[in-house]
Amino acid sequence: MKVPLHDWPVEESGGFHPFLIWKSKMYSPKEAITMAKEYCLRTTSESDMRVGLEFLYMNGFDHDLHNLIKKNIQSTNPLNRQWGHMYELQLARKNQTLSGPKLLERLQKMNVYSPELCILKNFLQIYIHYGAHHFGALSNYLDEQYELLKQVEDPFLHRLFETRLHEVLFIYYWKRNELVLARKHAFQVLNETFSLDRQANIHTNLALTYVLEDYEQSITHIEESIELAKYYHNDFLIRLNVNKNLPFIAAFNHKPKDITTEDLAEQAHLEIAKGNSIIAIQLLEKLPYESPFTLYYLGLAKQNKDLLKQSYYEFIEKRSDYFFSKLPLLALKSL
Repeated sequence: MKVPLHDWPVEESGGFHPFLIWKSKMYSPKEAITMAKEYCLRTTSESDMRVGLEFLYMNGFDHDLHNLIKKNIQSTNPLNRQWGHMYELQLARKNQTLSGPKLLERLQKMNVYSPELCILKNFLQIYIHYGAHHFGALSNYLDEQYELLKQVEDPFLHRLFETRLHEVLFIYYWKRNELVLARKHAFQVLNETFSLDRQANIHTNLALTYVLEDYEQSITHIEESIELAKYYHNDFLIRLNVNKNLPFIAAFNHKPKDITTEDLAEQAHLEIAKGNSIIAIQLLEKLPYESPFTLYYLGLAKQNKDLLKQSYYEFIEKRSDYFFSKLPLLALKSL
């Protein structure tokens, strides 16, 4: 017989982790996650209020996370208040309400000592570097994260942090062009999380890891990402996939037929795939900023080795992106 949530005495539960284990044995994952979310918001346990922040963050319950952040900030426990402020920054980064430099400025003012808060601080710094395409900087934090993770005593929090670390390692190895390791960590995340938000993002990036070698795999993952994003109404990810990633995959693999996009750079990429280099050059010259990708597209359209070499240089020197640096190299070999 399934026991209603209100029959579980929150104050005497013995903690978030046993509660979730108990519920997961009797309910579907989706039902258990929903009940765990309600538990997070109802608990009076200071430790569970802290663990609940990570649970809500990792499962994409942003509105509920905002409420639990306020509850922690209003706590009489200084540790809970510090956790609340830390997750304010985590949410600000996710929702892009603060720039990377502003986040770092706020973060540097926070004196953190517990292993859990140090882990959270490192994750936030990793995400800021990732957002700025400073992929080489990710390695600065990985060894410390491993050591700190050993000190996390709560088993459920440990597992949540471990899943986050798998996400980071996926990106880290992908950008180093170590694709077997990268995909291993990606599938680990897919197996460990019930968050459709995280699953969709993983599928998007998995699609890109296959773009140079397996068109069908790449399309399968991008379509899965779009379906998941539609399910939970993530319009940003849908637009990103439809206007950037899908056209990129199609153009690189010389399959531009019936693909459209609002993105000028990817319109140009599609025109290159169709053999319309003059149109592609006209589109690219409208763009105000030359990223390594637009340099690559210009190099392709103009058959210009210098532009392709500059693109390669920027991928390596400015981004430490050894995966996408293969794009201009492949083009140079074909000239």
